[in-house]
Amino acid sequence: MNKFNRIWGVLLPLLMAGCHADTAWDSMETHTGTTVRLLATETAGTQTGNDDAQLNDIRIYRFDGGTLKEVFGPMTPEKDGTCRLDLKTNDGVLMVLANASHVEGLENLTAGTTLEEFKKLWAVKEDMAAQGLLMSGQADLAGTTAGKLEVKLKRSVARIDIESTDKGVEVLQASISQLADRGYINEQTEIASPEQTEKRGV
Repeated sequence: MNKFNRIWGVLLPLLMAGCHADTAWDSMETHTGTTVRLLATETAGTQTGNDDAQLNDIRIYRFDGGTLKEVFGPMTPEKDGTCRLDLKTNDGVLMVLANASHVEGLENLTAGTTLEEFKKLWAVKEDMAAQGLLMSGQADLAGTTAGKLEVKLKRSVARIDIESTDKGVEVLQASISQLADRGYINEQTEIASPEQTEKRGV
C-alpha cells in the first residue's frame, strides 16, 4: 500500500498542473493569472480533418521594452486551446509558438534576448513539420484587464494540396519550383528568407 501511495504522490502534482506554466525566471513578485486562448485556423479544402489546427506543444514568450522578460512552456493546451499564464505584469507583448519542439535555439533564449533577435529565428523545413505544423502568433498586453486574451496562430510553413474536382480526372504529376529548404518561424513584415537558404524544384 505504501508503494501505491508513493506513486500517487508523484502523479498528483502532474495531474493537477493542467496547462499552468511557470516562468523561467521566478521571483517573489505578485503574479497575475491570464488565460490565453489559441486560435489555429485549418487550411480551407483539406481532406485531413484537423491536422492543420493540431496544437501539440506551446511556448509563450513575454517581451517588454524590446527584450525578453518571461518564458512559459513547453506545455500542452487544454482541449479548447486555452493556457493559463502567471504573468508578472500585463506589460509588453506575448509571442506564441506552437509545435516548435524541434526548432533549434529556443532552449538558449535568455533574459535580455531582443524581440528583433527572436523574430529572426529560423528552422529547416523538416523541423517545421516534425510535430505538427509550426505556427506562430502574437498579442499586445497593453490595456489587458480582464485576464483573457485570444491569439490567432498562423502556419510558418506552407502546405500545398492538389485535388481534382472533375469526375474521372486524376492528377498524375505536378512540378513546383523555388521551394526553400528553411524559413523564419515568425511572421515577417516583408517577404524574406534566412541567409544560406537554398531553393530548388520538385
